Amino acid sequence: MIIRNSGSLLKSTLVLAAFLVSAPANHAAEFTPNLGVLEILANPATQSQTGLSPELTAKFQDLKSQRLEVFHSLYGENSKIEQEVVAQEFRRASEQLALSLLTVSQRTKVNRLQFNKDGLASLLKPEVRTAISISDKQAAAIRTHVKHRDELSANTTAAEAARLHILTERKLYAILNENQQQDWNRLTGLDEKYVAFLQDTPAATPAESENPTEKPADSGTETPEKAPADTPTAEKPAADAPKEEPTDNSNETPANKKTPAAETTEEPADTDA
Repeated sequence: MIIRNSGSLLKSTLVLAAFLVSAPANHAAEFTPNLGVLEILANPATQSQTGLSPELTAKFQDLKSQRLEVFHSLYGENSKIEQEVVAQEFRRASEQLALSLLTVSQRTKVNRLQFNKDGLASLLKPEVRTAISISDKQAAAIRTHVKHRDELSANTTAAEAARLHILTERKLYAILNENQQQDWNRLTGLDEKYVAFLQDTPAATPAESENPTEKPADSGTETPEKAPADTPTAEKPAADAPKEEPTDNSNETPANKKTPAAETTEEPADTDA
């Protein structure tokens, strides 16, 4: 009886030990770290945004598979909490490997895609924090808002999670001062989008912007002033003036001569009457 009970106890112990050994491995297989920028580069759906060739995208897919294999080899036996802690540093290392294969312009474009995807939580990245000069106090406030959002998002619908994300982004943006906000817009490319929106709108001409109802004067109706030399009323030189013909005075009665009065012949009176 005692031997039978001992055998049953031994079997139970072996089953429990096998479960404890296999549980961390099964649990670890469920955890997949986020590789950040490498996730975008290895995704064929983002080729139109990244501008990468299919060959380079395939190369990043191979790199992603290799990095995931390395992670599970190094931390496969760790607990989920331990994996989440080491996953942050592992992500940064994976991003550095991926970015080293890109040109400067490609890095800028991909980083902007990642910043827009992660939102203002990217302010906690060491390189972003240094570029924007985030203080320790600001970093603590950002970390608190992000943690609170993540905790609430676990029990929300997709629509609620999206709205919660927007509200949190507004709070995070308000933590930054004006200069930091401008730096963030520059890193994410938001300032260029504003410029593009302005360029899409046709600019009004200066005359239209000052007085849109005023029409320019019709130059055809104006009488231009002529130069003094072309004025028809200008006196011409005496040489060009027509010579005055001499007046014939023979037919003209001089003013100092008197016209003789007409002689009247008186008939003699008839004396016989």
